[in-house]
Amino acid sequence: MTVACGNPTTYMLVCGLICMVSTTTKTADIVIATFTMPDGTSHTTPLSAKTFSTGRQGYFAQISPIVYDGKIYGGQIQMWNKAKLV
Repeated sequence: MTVACGNPTTYMLVCGLICMVSTTTKTADIVIATFTMPDGTSHTTPLSAKTFSTGRQGYFAQISPIVYDGKIYGGQIQMWNKAKLV
């Protein structure tokens, strides 16, 4: 899975995340996740910024139905800030 973030200002590369980060809030509004299936097809879904019930900041999305190998898949993606890099 590759991930890219969108906000109309600055690009950053952190741990494989390509983000466009707001210069005013220093956070991204969305993250774009692209899934590549074993057969080579790819699917993209946007993740919205979210404050989780724990208070952590991160990103969340419901995955639109994906048909693969005659089956329909769905799910959720959750990403959150675990710690600051020193």
